[in-house]
Amino acid sequence: MNLVITINEDTATLLKSRADLQSSSLETFVSELLEREALAARSFETRNGVPLLPPRGDGTTITLDLVNALRDDAE
Repeated sequence: MNLVITINEDTATLLKSRADLQSSSLETFVSELLEREALAARSFETRNGVPLLPPRGDGTTITLDLVNALRDDAE
């Protein structure tokens, strides 16, 4: 999809520099940056006013027993 946006010159220069540092094209760098920001800005489900963590990609459920075991191992 092609999208044309207008940004100020300082921002364009900064984005080009950051893309070069990552050996990436400006298009790829900006696309990935926008995608990360859009995903980070998504709203999380809450329980009792506390945001819940999103499910892990591997399907592991974080339980109190797991947290306690990890804590005990760290001590």
